[in-house]
Amino acid sequence: MNKWEKFEQDCVEFLNKTYGMYARFTHKGGADSTVPDILVETRQGFCFYIEAKHSPAQCGQFVLLPDIMTQTFQYSKQNTDSINSSAQMIIEYMNQKFDDYRNAGTAGKEIMMPGGQEIFADWIAEQEMKGQVVKDRQSVWGFLNQRLQKRIKKRESQWDEIMADDSEE
Repeated sequence: MNKWEKFEQDCVEFLNKTYGMYARFTHKGGADSTVPDILVETRQGFCFYIEAKHSPAQCGQFVLLPDIMTQTFQYSKQNTDSINSSAQMIIEYMNQKFDDYRNAGTAGKEIMMPGGQEIFADWIAEQEMKGQVVKDRQSVWGFLNQRLQKRIKKRESQWDEIMADDSEE
């Protein structure tokens, strides 16, 4: 069992022990990144999901395809979510430095862009909250060290991912 898998299971166990009188917590996601990690079913009948992330952890991703002719990255139709303003800013920055990112490889290449921390945090919040209002983004994401890395996955085309890492650098 991977560390992150044990972490998710430990989170579910902790939540059930600590808050079980208010809600039932069920482990769901696992290795399938399209399914949230933990289902919460409250005693009042409300259901929602929460994510459990072991540091460092991928918090999301989107597919970009390089267009060699135009020297730009295109947001792939394979993406399950529509492009948002944060992703558009990231793509615009990468397009300015197309040659730096088009051959990132599986090891990846970190994207160090002006205002990147705020843009990455906004992208994470938009993806995780899916339209819900985040009243105080700093309290939710401020403790994370967000970084963006361009890489090529072995089984996929080109991916960009947002990383959340609360470890010391």
